[in-house]
Amino acid sequence: MVDLKCHREMRGHLSSINAVRFNQNGNYCMTCSDDRTLRLWNPHKSLPGQDSSALLIKSYSGVHGYPVLDVFITSDNAKFASCGMDRICFLWDVSTGRVIRRFQGHSHRINVVNMNDDCTVLITGSYDKTVKLWDLRAANSRDPIQTIENFKDSVTSLAKTNS
Repeated sequence: MVDLKCHREMRGHLSSINAVRFNQNGNYCMTCSDDRTLRLWNPHKSLPGQDSSALLIKSYSGVHGYPVLDVFITSDNAKFASCGMDRICFLWDVSTGRVIRRFQGHSHRINVVNMNDDCTVLITGSYDKTVKLWDLRAANSRDPIQTIENFKDSVTSLAKTNS
């Protein structure tokens, strides 16, 4: 059952929020914005005296040169991936705020990012009408392990299914 009485505002971005993504158990969420930043929140808590505002845990910035369009949090909550209009996808360490890897290969903005269930393959979908899969286990690999190119238009969402 959803508690409709409990809601929090996420304040702090200087521009539009493009995506809000929750971690697997719903305890935390991340936002990404046109202001080129990402923010980690605890939407279930707030600062004393600010009951309507979600608790901001950490901000991530200085990496994306253009708006950030999507974010995906790994199942262990230790990493996240972000993508955007700069045609780059970054893999971050949550606690240090540092970029672990960068993935380049799309010719236009990357609209969406996702991962497989065990977080060993990064999946990006782009305005360039392609989906690219990247091996996260191969630390030095710069090329995608697969590119799917049969789309008629921009890829704006990704859905995984178990077979």
